[in-house]
Amino acid sequence: MGKLKNANFPGFPGMGIPGNKLYQEPVSIGAPPKKTAGLTLKAILMDQEASRMKWLTDCGVTPERPFIASEEARVYCMPDPPYLINSLRNHFIDKTIEYSLGSETGTAKWEHVRELYALDAASIASVMAIPKWTEEHIQPSNAKKEEGELCFE
Repeated sequence: MGKLKNANFPGFPGMGIPGNKLYQEPVSIGAPPKKTAGLTLKAILMDQEASRMKWLTDCGVTPERPFIASEEARVYCMPDPPYLINSLRNHFIDKTIEYSLGSETGTAKWEHVRELYALDAASIASVMAIPKWTEEHIQPSNAKKEEGELCFE
């Protein structure tokens, strides 16, 4: 992730500020969104790193109120989709998910994904459910868990 120098806030995709800098220089809740080159900040995309989440909490952002408000505008705070998918996968590896679909309830476990991979890998058919998957997808190293690249295959 890149870093902005001498900036108060990220403004464009691909640019970022480390969480500790966000926490040191929080956005003033009463201040209107900054305008630069005719652009008004409407949303913030970020990962769920702990210092960023603390900063959002300090700014009054909650699931029920997912924005930083001023008298003139709201700046919505959203998880960055790749980070969110990666986070969901990493939690799914360690935790069991209970779900309900209408009157049907069930449990989803990472073990089910392992079983699917084992069946698919042993298949002699030319059509596979998850042809690009390797053992690394099923048992990602800690470094691969952080990268998230394997989540999208």
